[in-house]
Amino acid sequence: LAPAVTGVYLPLRQSLSYAPRAGGMDEFEEQRLKAAGLLFDLSESDPTIASGTCRDWPHGRGIFTSSDRKMAVWINHQEHLTMMVLGQDLHVAYREMQRALDGLGEILRRRQPGETQAFAWTERLGYLTSDLHGLGCSLEAAVILKLPRLAQMEVSHPCSAAGSWRAWAGLM
Repeated sequence: LAPAVTGVYLPLRQSLSYAPRAGGMDEFEEQRLKAAGLLFDLSESDPTIASGTCRDWPHGRGIFTSSDRKMAVWINHQEHLTMMVLGQDLHVAYREMQRALDGLGEILRRRQPGETQAFAWTERLGYLTSDLHGLGCSLEAAVILKLPRLAQMEVSHPCSAAGSWRAWAGLM
């Protein structure tokens, strides 16, 4: 992602696939990522395991974190890349994601003729993924919001947003 984003790549513990960090991240780094909600584990889903997604675990998998700890990229979890931008301002988070994706696009465009493709790709299907619904372009965006006061909202009318939410959540 450089020069758009600087940071560090941390292979999963016990991974031997990245020579500069043979053995992967240490226990302290693993606990720090886990506490931040940025660590992924081996899937326990039977279809995921049967698909071969977990083959050669933990080798070839890791987490890139930006220097400012506001961006994380999961490498080879279930997809080639899963990017996350952390923050409280949706507009700023979107701009950061856009900057990172522009940097990634630049890296992919600089590939020299004859070099191997960085991501699994075919002329007929486009970029390949482990999930068929993302076949081709495989771009998905999600927003996770913390709404700590939502459950505290007063229900002034049964059809209000709070009333609907509380009924849906089984709180009424």
